[in-house]
Amino acid sequence: AESAVIDRQAPAVEAARHLGVNVISQYSTAANGLLVHATPAQLEALRRVPGVAAIEPAPMVRPALKNSVPYTGADALAAELGYDGEGTVVAVIDTGVDYTHQHLGGPGTVPAFAAANAPGMTETITDTWEGVPLFPNAKVIGGWDFVGPNYNPYHTCPPDVPPPGCSSTPRPDPDPLDGGSHGTHVSGIVAGMDTPTLGHGVAPGAKLVGLKLYGTGGGDEAADVLVDAIEWCTRVNLGLETRGTLPPRVDAINISLGEVHAQGSRLFDEAVSRAVDSGIVVVASAGNAGNRPWVLGAPSASPRILSVASGLPPQQSLSVITRQEGVETEHAAIESSI
Repeated sequence: AESAVIDRQAPAVEAARHLGVNVISQYSTAANGLLVHATPAQLEALRRVPGVAAIEPAPMVRPALKNSVPYTGADALAAELGYDGEGTVVAVIDTGVDYTHQHLGGPGTVPAFAAANAPGMTETITDTWEGVPLFPNAKVIGGWDFVGPNYNPYHTCPPDVPPPGCSSTPRPDPDPLDGGSHGTHVSGIVAGMDTPTLGHGVAPGAKLVGLKLYGTGGGDEAADVLVDAIEWCTRVNLGLETRGTLPPRVDAINISLGEVHAQGSRLFDEAVSRAVDSGIVVVASAGNAGNRPWVLGAPSASPRILSVASGLPPQQSLSVITRQEGVETEHAAIESSI
């Protein structure tokens, strides 16, 4: 079935390359389509190629986490029912993951991170510390870097005159080491372990997979390869994926990324739907735009995503349900759209 899809895509791929279009990714499992970088004139020509059903802007997402809230009831759930994430694999699609961090199963030392982050080592998984491989470990059991250290999307890194150290062509590698800290922050909230200085995450028993969409620095820049990571997870569950360090399966995807007032994407919706059909719960942040109407971010508005909002309550009359009286702090507003 996959070969048939790729064969049907071949004329469009060939036509795109003939037009000088940069074909970034080819989707054949979770979605049926291509990610390309092209000029308006090239897109108009590509639109007329037989086999091209539609062209739409690629979904763009940037890191979207500012505050975590302890009032989720996760500890009570673990204490009463024993649900602490044990036996679950969560893929965190983000800036990567610092697998040297003690919170995430690593040695937890500056020299260990320096060894993993040394020049030339951020594209390999041969890094060791005191003779022990750093990745994978008992907590972070898999991952893949979809872009390499210098990637930025087409609109910020034009191929004609790119800024220094910038490339609009991904150069994937097997090392998902975090280059921007956001993915590590998210991973700790999802499944971090107790340490002398940090409390555990929501599901400390869960295993993690780091899927990296951003180059070094991780910046506050949007990335356009989100569907690549969802496709990877779906292919893992179907036994088709060969890239990177593979987990036995993916049970959940966390996407703490998005854009306020962002465009919808039929291709993205299709990819999410196929991921859900393969047994994955897909969760995305609803954004950090505050208490304003109609600011639910994309891609969390996709129909089969579990959309979660977390923010500071405004200084006005509110109805807030908490588990403790007299506590003045952030509260979570949880919304779901299945």
